[in-house]
Amino acid sequence: MNALKMVRPDLENLPEIYVPDGFELRPIRPEEAEQWGELCAGRLHMECDFAVNIAGREGYVADGNFVIVDKLQEDKIVATAAAFCPQGQPDGFCHIEYVAANAGYAGRGLGRAVTLAALHRLRKGGMAMARLGTWDFCLAAIKLYLELGFLPDLAVDDTMPGRWDSIYAALGKKIVYQDNLEGLVQRAQQGDVDEQYRLGEVYWEEKNFDQAIEWTQKAAEQGHSLAQFDLYFYYCEAREDPIQGAAWLKKAAEQGYSHAQAHLAWIYYSGEGVERSLQQSALWYEKASQQGIIYAQVYLGNIYRDGDGLPQDYTKAMYWYKKAAEHVNISNCEDDVRQARYNLGLMYYGGYGADRDFLQAAKWFKKAAEIGDENARKMLHMLKQI
Repeated sequence: MNALKMVRPDLENLPEIYVPDGFELRPIRPEEAEQWGELCAGRLHMECDFAVNIAGREGYVADGNFVIVDKLQEDKIVATAAAFCPQGQPDGFCHIEYVAANAGYAGRGLGRAVTLAALHRLRKGGMAMARLGTWDFCLAAIKLYLELGFLPDLAVDDTMPGRWDSIYAALGKKIVYQDNLEGLVQRAQQGDVDEQYRLGEVYWEEKNFDQAIEWTQKAAEQGHSLAQFDLYFYYCEAREDPIQGAAWLKKAAEQGYSHAQAHLAWIYYSGEGVERSLQQSALWYEKASQQGIIYAQVYLGNIYRDGDGLPQDYTKAMYWYKKAAEHVNISNCEDDVRQARYNLGLMYYGGYGADRDFLQAAKWFKKAAEIGDENARKMLHMLKQI
């Protein structure tokens, strides 16, 4: 059975290297060859002779075999990775090999650091892409490589799709194959806004955040509303910059993207990244409600009920509560529908927006109670006493 192959299609925007205190990252020294061989043999389950497998290999990159040493253990080698550029490969297409890390040091990011060191060395040398090999059972390593921007290569043999399907299922990830990615990258580079957004989504999934931001931003600047919406979350959550996030959110909302409209309504209500405005909040909740966003319909009902940003209007409050309450497919919005049904029951119970109607109130309290509303159950019990 052939080894799995993975490809990083470019070496731009590589993550920075972080090495924990007490460790040193550097090229291997000649006197460490035997210690290197012991680490690789123990972790890779194969005979490893530095003179044969590294220094004597065609394509070995000078200063490209990196190690991390434990400074508190007399420079004990605890991780390694080597860069190669064999002849006969496409221009700028090189390999990362002999990636190994001492199992006793797991969880410290040493494998990540040493792999990145090799990738940075290839990029410094003008290389454009990198390939590496691994095996199906090395799930932790595969997860790391995916996070570093590597993707599966199906060109090895016919067993690859099935094997990668199983690996991605085990990792709980969506699968994106290298042969698909190359075309996606090419179309994105040519300015296709939808493909730029799709490429950003691929990199978000693989946790290659620098590339994800680059391509999402390109799509957003061309007016892609979903990309603009993604940037809203990125700036608010990752960058803690709600003002910049709000600017992207407004662009998406103004293009008619319903979820962006509902979020923009919320930030106008809360004043997060914008000047608080109940009138603007009501305006955008109305736009989102008209497009069927259930939680926007509930909030808009609250606004009309309470006169919070718009003149109080019980008839319109009831209209929007009923719109939300009547939804049948509620798997992703049960809390909102439950609230709408309970609120609608209260409107009928109190005679707000319609004649007082205990039968209609009981109907909607019952529907709310059926999906877990405890207050609705109490109201039903009270109605039975009347």
